[in-house]
Amino acid sequence: MPMPWACRSQEIGFTAMLLRTVGSASSVYSDSSYTLREYVFFIPGLVNRSTFTHRCLGTLKQYSPICAQDESMRQTEVPARTYLCAADLLESGHHGFRFEVSRDGQTLPAFVIRHTHGVSAFLNRCGHRDLELDRSLGEFFDQESRWLICATHGALYDPVTGSCNSGPCNGVGLTPLDIIEEEGAIYLVDARYRGGAGSPGKTK
Repeated sequence: MPMPWACRSQEIGFTAMLLRTVGSASSVYSDSSYTLREYVFFIPGLVNRSTFTHRCLGTLKQYSPICAQDESMRQTEVPARTYLCAADLLESGHHGFRFEVSRDGQTLPAFVIRHTHGVSAFLNRCGHRDLELDRSLGEFFDQESRWLICATHGALYDPVTGSCNSGPCNGVGLTPLDIIEEEGAIYLVDARYRGGAGSPGKTK
């Protein structure tokens, strides 16, 4: 009998399925190059209310009669993730990785940095003026590696939240981006933006 959360893999176009469990959440992925959409759903009464992520061709109801017949299934579309860089490229308090995102036809500079609490990403726009923070590519931290600093007028920002700490930003913080660090890589998972080309800062 097939696993209930797989929903007859041959009917929803999965190839080379992989079940991964992380804590109480599990994910089922397809490596098919024809994957079009990504969904998160759970079926009450099955697999202990775990959440499963499926990449499938089209919608689950179109390709999976087993899933479709359970009307209690909750289906929510989630944003695709975009690879940004290898996780080991970033060292806490050191150079960041620059990349671009697009929204409403506009391309915007952005960056990701590592700090003592993990990784964070922001649009590369100072809250004081619409200028990029780093004068030297990838240099976002101050000399003490404590704050993010705008090289033009010295505005200081919290590297975790992007909030304005001091200087001419006058309480206007950086715009944060949703990212995840997983299996040695960093991904953009922000539904508001599409990821684009990137480039590292100076070599460590």
